[in-house]
Amino acid sequence: MYVKDISSKIRRTLTYKREQGQFIGSFAPYGYQIDQNIKYHLVIDEETVPVVCRIFELYAQGAGYRKIVQELNAQGILSPSAYKEKIGSKYTNCNADSSNSKGLWTQSTIVAILRNEM
Repeated sequence: MYVKDISSKIRRTLTYKREQGQFIGSFAPYGYQIDQNIKYHLVIDEETVPVVCRIFELYAQGAGYRKIVQELNAQGILSPSAYKEKIGSKYTNCNADSSNSKGLWTQSTIVAILRNEM
């Protein structure tokens, strides 16, 4: 019973925080940073804004995921994992060992950004 009760309370608390607009993840999605002053609040990462805007512009113009990936990699823009490593984040990509991307942009990364999952 104790485990069920704790589980229910944790779910309720997390749901409440999400309803209040609080960010409950460990690492901010690409394009955002966790606010230094207000815990559970995200602020826009000014350094990555142009990249995110470019991704949406290309997609709106009809470019496919592969075309977007090719353009970002050709321009030498750091992928989200490489960017987080550059700024000293403790984030680690769990799929890095099994991936052939070697820190480059991938189609799945573009899909995640367009779906606002990253």
